[in-house]
Amino acid sequence: ATERGFAARISLSNDFTYGPIYFVITQVIIVTYAYFAYGPESKGALTSNRFVANLLGIVVAMVLAVIPPGNWGGDPGHSRSMNRLHWNSTQEFLRLLLSCQLNDDGEPSNEDCQQASEKLMQLSFKTLQQSTTMQVRAVDFEKDASKLQRLPCFQVDPRLKLEIGEVTCDINITIFLPQLAARLMLEPDRRF
Repeated sequence: ATERGFAARISLSNDFTYGPIYFVITQVIIVTYAYFAYGPESKGALTSNRFVANLLGIVVAMVLAVIPPGNWGGDPGHSRSMNRLHWNSTQEFLRLLLSCQLNDDGEPSNEDCQQASEKLMQLSFKTLQQSTTMQVRAVDFEKDASKLQRLPCFQVDPRLKLEIGEVTCDINITIFLPQLAARLMLEPDRRF
């Protein structure tokens, strides 16, 4: 569905993508260039300039039409990069969890637990920020790649959307565990 109002005018439309804003920007550039370079009195020079510019644009479009398209939005590499981030975050979580040194009585010191707790909360926040950005990007790419589903060369693997959903669940688990461990480390009677 097309967005209404201001969102549609500044190219935030899912149907028209960036078309409206490129049109407006092109017109602003042309008018500004014509006014400052030629002045309002030289209509003939401006007309020939625009004619040559349009012909060059058509030639560039024809050259780009020969280049085979790539369907990078359906690439599962976006999900893989999120999985890699979650794996690295989980390793860091375990390393921080085991970093508390034990005292002579076999209990971890409160200072070490406090520091590890702060680092775990920072890790959780950082992972949430990175994961959310990557997840939004992957969803946008998949959505964009799925626009031309009727053409055989633009088919997106239908399992990709499911995979992105599963990675979204991984985001929640990856940020929940460090937060839970950080809270438990701050309470001495609940550590073990």
